[in-house]
Parts: sequence; C-alpha cells; structure tokens
Amino acid sequence: MHVRSYVITLAVVVAAAVPAAAQDGRPGGSPSAQGFSQLPFNFAPPGARSLAMGATFIGIADDATAAASNPAGLVILTKPEISAHVRVSQFEDTFEEGFQRDRFGSREAISSTVTSPSFFSVVVPVQNASFSVSYQQIANFNQERGTFQAETSTVFGQFNFTAIDVKVEDFSVAGGFKLGDKVSVGVAVGQRKLTFRDYSNFEELFTEDFGPLLTVAEFGAFAEDSDDQVYWSAGVLVNPNGRVSVGAVYKKGGEFTLPYTSEAALPIFGIDTITTDVDENDQPLTGTLQIPDSFGFGVGFRPTPNWLLSADVAFVKFSQLGETDFRISAFDLFPPRTLDQPPSDYDDVVQLHAGVEYTFTTRTPFSLRAGVFNDPDHDQAEGVDTSNTFVTAGAGVVLGQRFQIDVAGAFSDQVKEGLASLVIRF
Repeated sequence: MHVRSYVITLAVVVAAAVPAAAQDGRPGGSPSAQGFSQLPFNFAPPGARSLAMGATFIGIADDATAAASNPAGLVILTKPEISAHVRVSQFEDTFEEGFQRDRFGSREAISSTVTSPSFFSVVVPVQNASFSVSYQQIANFNQERGTFQAETSTVFGQFNFTAIDVKVEDFSVAGGFKLGDKVSVGVAVGQRKLTFRDYSNFEELFTEDFGPLLTVAEFGAFAEDSDDQVYWSAGVLVNPNGRVSVGAVYKKGGEFTLPYTSEAALPIFGIDTITTDVDENDQPLTGTLQIPDSFGFGVGFRPTPNWLLSADVAFVKFSQLGETDFRISAFDLFPPRTLDQPPSDYDDVVQLHAGVEYTFTTRTPFSLRAGVFNDPDHDQAEGVDTSNTFVTAGAGVVLGQRFQIDVAGAFSDQVKEGLASLVIRF
C-alpha cells in the first residue's frame, strides 16, 4: 500500500470512527447506547397470576407478590405463606438501520433465552399488619451480536461486536398496615444489586483494489463489576365495598456506578492497543446506570364472585437513562461523547394493562386468565425495547386450600415470557 493510501486511510478513519462510535443503539457504539437504553427492565408485577391478567396487580395485590407490586396489599393475607416463582424469557433483537446485516449479508433476528428463579417471598400476618421478606429479579438479560457493514466495495468496512450480561436483583423487607377497615398502606425497603458485564468493540477495515481486509483501527470499552444501592417502594390500597379496590404505588429505581476500561489501537500504523481506566485528568473512568423510577395506579372490580376485572396504568421515567454514558476510545483524539454532545434523550412512557380472571368454584377451584398490555419504545432505536404489545394468558389451581399453582405466558413480537409459581399456605 502506498504512503498516499496510508494518509488517506488515517484521514478517513478519524472522520468515520468518531461519528460511528457515537451512534445510539448500534452494536459498535458505546456500551451505553446498546447496553443501557435498550435493557429490558421488568417493571411488571412478578407473579404468574398477575402476568396472565395483563401484568395487572396494583389494585388487587392479594397474594405474596404484593411485596413487590403494592406492599399495601400484604394485609389481605390472613395466614403465613411462602411463594416461589420461575421465569423463562426469550428476547429477539434486530439490527439498527445501516448495520442490519451480519458478515454474510443476511438479516436475522438474534434470540437469547434466560431461565431463572424470579421471585421468592415469605409472608407473616400479625394482627392488623403483615410483613414479608422477598427476593425479586427485575432484569436478567444476556446477548452477543456482531455485524459487518461495507461502505463501498473497495474502500471501507466496519465490524461491530457487543456482548452484554446484566442482572438486577432486589432483597427486601416489606410491611402492610391497616388504616381502618377500608384503607391500607405499605412500604418496602431493600438492597438492589446490579451485576453488569459489557464489552463493545468497533473496527474500521480497509481494502484496496479488492485486496484482503486490513484492520485500520480498533476501539472498545469493557466493564465487569457490581454495585449495590438502597431502594424503596410505597403503596396504598382502598377497598370500599369488597367489590371495587383501588391502589397506587411509587417505586424508586436507583443509580449505580460502574468502573470500566477503554482501549484503542491503529494496527495498520503499528500502534498497539492502548488501554486505560482513567481519563485525561487521571480520574477513574466510570459510567452510571440509572434504573428508572416508576409510578402506577390500578383498579380491581368483581361484578360477581367468579369474575375479576383489573386494569393498571404505569408511568416509567426512562428519561433518567439519559444520564448514562461510557467512553469508547482511549485516544485523546476521540474524547468522551459527553464532551461532544449531550446524552441521548429517552422518552418517559405510559404503560396500559388490562386483564380478566374467571374462577370455577368446584371442589378444587381453578381459574382461567387473559389480558393485554403495552410496552412503548422509549429511545426510538431498534432493539429489544422497541414498542411491543403483549397478549397474556394463564391458569391456576388451588389444592386443598394450602397449595396454589399458577402458570402464565406473555407474547409479543420481540419478547416472550413464561412464568410458573407455587404458593404454600400454613
């Protein structure tokens, strides 16, 4: 390759690498774009019964999952009980426009499946109050993907790779308290743990006259750590006549700090990988992940003893995600994105939920359930968070008044979930 080609290559790399690394939602962009804005946080109630009813439960909250959905409902429980749940989640991701092909030129969705225990609680009623200890996962997601994009047939290509593994776990204590016969309040306080691993790699490739591809520049960022924060939620439940119940709950998210390492290389010019975990002021490189706060309002209605209708409205402050950013390169030539442009705007969303349950009052009572809810897109980028409408269904059975088994499924174009739960009453 001639000297003139090297000079042209370097000029184009400088011009192309910075904008490419700054594109939100692209696999080769900063980890914050792919890793944070599109994380599928699960803000729905954790139970199989509630999921089958369109993920509604704020205005009902009459089982052990009330500790996570609306702690004011814990006072409805009159006997000690244990509840355990297992969730299976499948995520199908799509490539961002312009980076939609893999290295063989095909367009395919990337699927990842996670199976894990999602909720566990112990509830103990005490006179006009009930207390619980619980564990819940509000996020468990992992995915790897790579794409190749050729700018022209003979000049440049870009290869991008992103791997992300995120788990958010809550360990909490909660209490519900009666304020007379018709009103109860509740609060939950606990430790929220974020376990995070993210690696993003971006490569600029060059070829001349259909020759072999040469790696011109490589940029990346790597984070692997965990952080803990105190979180809380508070709720109220009003049941004026036994047929209609109304509830509201506020949930605090939390901000987590993550150290990370940035790396860059220009191998075509003999510059090996430069790795750093400090910025130009010798301060540690850190990113923050803000889990959004949320507020919900719900209604439950029993027109007859066999029928239960429910509806929830949830407001999620995804705009808080705009506070998050990682630096993609170790070169001063490529400064942090926050010095070039403000963080991306993410939209707060309103989620609508509706569901129904019919209980057959036989010797062994069993119930059929169905519902629907939406999860609007909050960052205007393609990915697992893209606007989804879920259709839900499920069933449950009570055995000997002590054991309850529930199953549920939720289905959308990009996310599918199955949930099974067991309740033991004493």
